[in-house]
Amino acid sequence: MRLKHTVQVQLWQDTAGTRKLFDDSATAALTDSSGFDRAANSLLSIDADDTESLTFGDVTLVKGIYLEVDQEVQVTINGASDYLQLRLADGATKAKLFLEADISSVSIENTSDDVCTGCYCAWGDPTP
Repeated sequence: MRLKHTVQVQLWQDTAGTRKLFDDSATAALTDSSGFDRAANSLLSIDADDTESLTFGDVTLVKGIYLEVDQEVQVTINGASDYLQLRLADGATKAKLFLEADISSVSIENTSDDVCTGCYCAWGDPTP
């Protein structure tokens, strides 16, 4: 399996892009890894005020995850007591989370009044 991604954040104070606040393009580099053996992905449909724990199939040593949802949710990673609140930005139709880390569990609580739909992909290695 091969994973490629580049994260490049550029932020300007004006719409013309003349007053730069932040730009990491000088240090942005393509991450290209072929060291992962397994991936698991699925569509999501979480009822209002319900919680779903993500399943990772045969990936037991998860090293990263991408999550995309269309409602505001609370994401709990590795059984932590604190959660990450994903909120839709003004005018956005999706909230997205990309995380590279050792991950043992992810649960998503739909705090909205509507069904939350989305998708996720997790990657890593099987148990050695």
